[in-house]
Amino acid sequence: AAWTDADKEALRVQNEKLTAWQQTDSLPDTSGSYYLTGDVTLASVQTLSNDVTLCVNGHSVIGDMTVTGSFTLTACGSGSVTGNMTVNGGGSFALEDCALSGKIENSGMLTVTGGTITAAGGIGVDNKGTFTMNSGTITAASDTGVANNGTLTMNGGTVTGCDKGIEGSGDITVSGKVKIS
Repeated sequence: AAWTDADKEALRVQNEKLTAWQQTDSLPDTSGSYYLTGDVTLASVQTLSNDVTLCVNGHSVIGDMTVTGSFTLTACGSGSVTGNMTVNGGGSFALEDCALSGKIENSGMLTVTGGTITAAGGIGVDNKGTFTMNSGTITAASDTGVANNGTLTMNGGTVTGCDKGIEGSGDITVSGKVKIS
């Protein structure tokens, strides 16, 4: 969909509070809030060890990431990430209104609010930590949407298009509007 003038103005106002990230081969790892000025292709797995919020800002990020700090990924309108995300114990990752094509392996804290996770093959989210899904969609075409061997709280959202929606021996709490198919 085309961006309206109101969308562009809201993004401009938000970007004034964020720092421009102009690198094309890495993501910021100094604590702060950033927005991308162009597409990023990671040369190797990048470890994110500080408190970083990143607005994709209509661009794409390609590559695998490991989170040991606190990382929030948001779309600010549109944008996408292609790659696998590993959240180590002690780390936290929040996906907000952003599309992730790949798998998330979580041993820390994972929160999904309004985002989409699409795993082309294999598990969408392999949760061994704490995973809170407030809204959004998880799709794993040929396997399990969520393999839960940790703590899963679903306050909303959809797990769909999977051979198995949710499986595992972890704790699950469901409230709100949830769809598993």
